[in-house]
Amino acid sequence: DFAFDRTANEKYAKEDKNGDKSGGTLSIYISLLNDDAVYLSAFWDCALAYLKKGRPSVEQIEDAIAQIINDDETGAAVDNLVKEAFNTLDSAGFFKGKVRQHWKMLEKI
Repeated sequence: DFAFDRTANEKYAKEDKNGDKSGGTLSIYISLLNDDAVYLSAFWDCALAYLKKGRPSVEQIEDAIAQIINDDETGAAVDNLVKEAFNTLDSAGFFKGKVRQHWKMLEKI
């Protein structure tokens, strides 16, 4: 939603070699697509941005993710968490336009 996108752009936008910034939502999306588990905390930081009170800090989010990973006996927790976060962004109606535009640009390249 708007809170996710605003937080992503404020905190997770990346600057390229030319000094252009790509949106934070797209940065998180691409990082999750590439199985970069470090971006799980960024995803959840943005996903919880709608909370006005009681919003956990990034450190608390990372601690919770680490606990889930440590408690998992199958060893699949990281993969599952990344896939779930990616699928959430990939299927979210709010971000369909951004995702579609990204894939169109890749096809042109």
